[in-house]
Amino acid sequence: METLGELLKAKRTERCLYQKEVAKELGITTPYYNFMEHDKVYSYDPKTLKAIAKFLNISTEEVRKHIPTKR
Repeated sequence: METLGELLKAKRTERCLYQKEVAKELGITTPYYNFMEHDKVYSYDPKTLKAIAKFLNISTEEVRKHIPTKR
């Protein structure tokens, strides 16, 4: 299964967007978004989860399935 970071990066590149643009759309900082794309975030604010779901066009429950567990 793809990780959340892989899904985010695929959608971002598909839409020809920069990390900075997606971060702004999600209401987060660019460095935080970069951490998300590299699967270094293990806990998400509900508001951020909702924004990610909207960006990916999937449910928040589906987003939760792709969040990596701490290694």
